[in-house]
Amino acid sequence: MYTAILYEKGARKFGFLSLSPLGCLPALRAANPDESNKGGYFEAASSLALAQNNALSNVVTSINQVFKGFLYSNSNFYDWLQEKITNPTNYEFQRQLIALTKNVAAMQASAEASRRRRRHPDYDEDESEDGSEDGSEDGSEDGSEMGPTVSVMMTTGKIDI
Repeated sequence: MYTAILYEKGARKFGFLSLSPLGCLPALRAANPDESNKGGYFEAASSLALAQNNALSNVVTSINQVFKGFLYSNSNFYDWLQEKITNPTNYEFQRQLIALTKNVAAMQASAEASRRRRRHPDYDEDESEDGSEDGSEDGSEDGSEMGPTVSVMMTTGKIDI
């Protein structure tokens, strides 16, 4: 067992990644077209993966009792991925959307400040409340120049850009 060899060489911290629901892999779904055509998956492969994960958990628990100082993290990748497959609407992009919106706003502000510096060598960001020297919101003299914009809108849980 490789874990014992590594332990003998001084390793004390280990990470174990459980198998995913293998029946969801496209190659295994193709091997079982009857179930795949019904929207299913190759259940026998996923059952084997689950049995392997249970055995791994038992082995790691017993190793922990045998080796002094043995520390481990045993991920549960099977359940993690299965949850995302069976409940995809619970994992929409709302959090990512908030981060994206903040990043876009920061990039637009940075690009606008850079444009102002190029147009006005003596530009000082503290000269006006909105950051423009002449009082126009976009920093242009006549208010007609606008920077690039990205609009992000949530519609029924999907992102339209």
